[in-house]
Amino acid sequence: MLLLTTQALVGGSFSNALECEGALPANAHRLHRSESNSQPVSLVRVVDGDTILLNIDGVEERVRLIGIDTPESVHPDKSLNSSFGHEATDYVKNLLAQTESTLYLELDVQERDRYGRLLGYLWLDDQMLNETLLIDGYAQILTYPPNTRYVDAFIESSHLAREAGKGFWAADTSAFTGEESSNNDVTASNFSSERTYIANARTGVFHESSCKSVKQIAEHNKVSISSREEAERLGYRGCKNCNP
Repeated sequence: MLLLTTQALVGGSFSNALECEGALPANAHRLHRSESNSQPVSLVRVVDGDTILLNIDGVEERVRLIGIDTPESVHPDKSLNSSFGHEATDYVKNLLAQTESTLYLELDVQERDRYGRLLGYLWLDDQMLNETLLIDGYAQILTYPPNTRYVDAFIESSHLAREAGKGFWAADTSAFTGEESSNNDVTASNFSSERTYIANARTGVFHESSCKSVKQIAEHNKVSISSREEAERLGYRGCKNCNP
């Protein structure tokens, strides 16, 4: 088995983040790794909060953590990057730098995205990084049908983090818009900026924001989407009532 070598990767204000929050969150082990569906890998480097470069059987692969989304930090369009994205990236770097766990990668139904990245879940022994980012409030849900194996657990984790004001849920609610704001009194219900379309993470259907069905979607299942193209790229299907 391949063990990740512990080393200090980052400094600054986030260097003690895990000491403050706990390297292993108390409720981070609701999900359990299946040995038959995962393989040992080793870390090459962290690209950003939801993208990691891994060595898999001697081949370097860029892996997109699926089911979640973190704010941008290395986007070519620098206007889309934010301090929140750097915080999410530093959080992942700290967590992986301090672990002595074996890393495992688990794939879902679809192996790669249109950019050629592997789509998967990264496990630190029996702790899933994707889920932990949601639990600690440094990611929001972003489903990629048909890769929805853990969507119910992810929805629950995100809901608990939001209720507890964890991570970005306790901070400025522009965290996932790529914009900075001086308004520190915005409520968590406005965590994502208002978009034209609203998708249901549980059903895989997206709607016009004015669609009656939107009112029936639980808040923790709502995913804001900026365009039809984005919805289709993510694998959502249009509502038959509002025909977005």
